[in-house]
Amino acid sequence: MYAYFHLNERDLLSLLELRNEESVEQGHDSDTMSDQELHIPLFLGLANEEGYPHEGILDFGESSINTSTGTIESRGVFSNTEKPVRLLPGLFVRLRLPIGETPDALLVSERAIAADQSGRYVLVVNKENKVEKRPVTLGQCIDGMVVIEQGIKAEDKVIINGLQQARPGSVVQPITESTAG
Repeated sequence: MYAYFHLNERDLLSLLELRNEESVEQGHDSDTMSDQELHIPLFLGLANEEGYPHEGILDFGESSINTSTGTIESRGVFSNTEKPVRLLPGLFVRLRLPIGETPDALLVSERAIAADQSGRYVLVVNKENKVEKRPVTLGQCIDGMVVIEQGIKAEDKVIINGLQQARPGSVVQPITESTAG
């Protein structure tokens, strides 16, 4: 079964880096071998499934970016051998294309993420127990947690519960997760 999807320019560039790394690792000669032989994994989940239980491979990518959308169309191939078949033409699916690993990634509950006109932010408690607003750059979402790429450090205390009462500059009595409950 084919699954077509579109990648934005940033994700495409990350995918090309991955492709080049895989080519070097596998001794892949792109002049004589097809990219399908790299077996770049692609994961698929249906609307009623948790996670991405179906594994396939990246099969195809257009040769140019659509200038009106800024994306490139790509295709994955998935086995559809279950009886009765699970993957039907026209179904909405979610796809995950791993394009790298971030060791020691900083994860925060998605409940802690807030937004205003200036962008996404979290509230943290500083050493004086005062609330501070910190703009953050978000990465991918994993099981209710969000990767924070920039904006906070591992030792920061992020407010998860009671966000409605917390205001930047106010003094609070934090309860850390290890002492809560």
